[in-house]
Amino acid sequence: MVKPSAYYTYTLRAELMIRQIADYGYQDKGLKLIEKGSNDVETALFFNPTSNSANLLNCKYLILKLEVESDQQAREAIWTKLRSALTRAEHYSPRIYNHVSVDMDWINIVTETLKLQDEVKNGVQPDQLRELDQSINNIIARADSLSSQVELLQKRWVAHQHVFHATELSQRAQALVQALKQARKQQSWQGINLNVFKELDRPSILNASYMAKR
Repeated sequence: MVKPSAYYTYTLRAELMIRQIADYGYQDKGLKLIEKGSNDVETALFFNPTSNSANLLNCKYLILKLEVESDQQAREAIWTKLRSALTRAEHYSPRIYNHVSVDMDWINIVTETLKLQDEVKNGVQPDQLRELDQSINNIIARADSLSSQVELLQKRWVAHQHVFHATELSQRAQALVQALKQARKQQSWQGINLNVFKELDRPSILNASYMAKR
């Protein structure tokens, strides 16, 4: 008989593999780890479909699959799964002062940036500029929301580790925003190039205390 807490083992293992994937990247071992980690997340969600950590990891692994997939039809299928996974992750995200977790904010920022990359990879036509401008504004708004959440946590939250983690994500978001603003100003769209392996290599705050001991 499987214990009710079995999902946690699969969740932690998948979280650990995220760090290894960041090291191996597009190498064959990295691709195998993405598949293995994704399977672990699916198992974790089978045992506990409402797990915040497992739902966040599901989004991360789908993003990683997007990063390494070149076939357009396969990418569209992954995008469909990712949109559904994001909805579920937001639904089960813990609310802190009526706001989703900072990890959920960051996943949304990464996802919207990847969508923007897809939009500009084959060049930008004049009739696309307004839509691209709106996409960038949406990312900036999410980054600003994350910064506001960090300020609130700094004032009220007693868990220093949570504040440190949130601050790190906010700094990453603001660095990304500056790069997007520069690309928009210079209309150098090919400069929008998010390093997914790097940006997803940190554990979520719910697993950070465990990971610090590894």
